[in-house]
Amino acid sequence: MESRLQMLRHLTMDTTGNSLLSDDVTLESLASMTENLSTLELKQLVIIAIHSALYRLWLEAPHSEALDEVHVLVTMGDFVLALNDVNAA
Repeated sequence: MESRLQMLRHLTMDTTGNSLLSDDVTLESLASMTENLSTLELKQLVIIAIHSALYRLWLEAPHSEALDEVHVLVTMGDFVLALNDVNAA
């Protein structure tokens, strides 16, 4: 579980070292939910969750507001949706 936790920490940091996670996400619980996933599947999980967060933000944001001006946070809900997609593949 420790290696999965380290991988999730690495994958959920942006290029400046800032966390991409909302306050409702704990990496420990996410690591335990993903114990049967490979490294590749963990990467897919994070990518899908980020896309889910971006899509949610795009739906909620006023059309006049540029998405690049908003800090996107990935929620546990985004990870649950992503986990369903990864498990279905």
